Amino acid sequence: MKAIKKILYPTDFSDNSRPAFMYALLLAEKFGAKLFIQHVFSEERTLDPIFVAGGFKIDEMWSYMQENFIPMVKKFVGNEAKDVEYEAVLSNGKPCDEIIRFAERENIDMIVMGTHGETGLEHFMIGSVAERVLRKSHIPVLAVKGK
Repeated sequence: MKAIKKILYPTDFSDNSRPAFMYALLLAEKFGAKLFIQHVFSEERTLDPIFVAGGFKIDEMWSYMQENFIPMVKKFVGNEAKDVEYEAVLSNGKPCDEIIRFAERENIDMIVMGTHGETGLEHFMIGSVAERVLRKSHIPVLAVKGK
């Protein structure tokens, strides 16, 4: 079995993603691995009614995300990762593609991600990001059910 030195944890920062984060931290501690915390800014998600009704523009939202990403990660991580080396990664594109692209480029040994997310019509139209990563990735994926 290949040593686990790099773990990727893709997140949307929701409460439902917390259990997967805790698993990623536990594994990073156990194996002495570096943890990459990735968020993918997706233009598909900006078509949600809340964004459209609010009059948000995609380029403004991307700029906001770039400016506030590191503080968001620090708030999300809190004191939980005090014994783990981690790096925050912000990507822009389709979540599944960006997760796999980053994992392959950085020679990630394992992806740990939550299985919550879209439900109902959104799941039917868009599909689950975790489901697509599981199907397309050649890297082992640990899928953790959300709350």
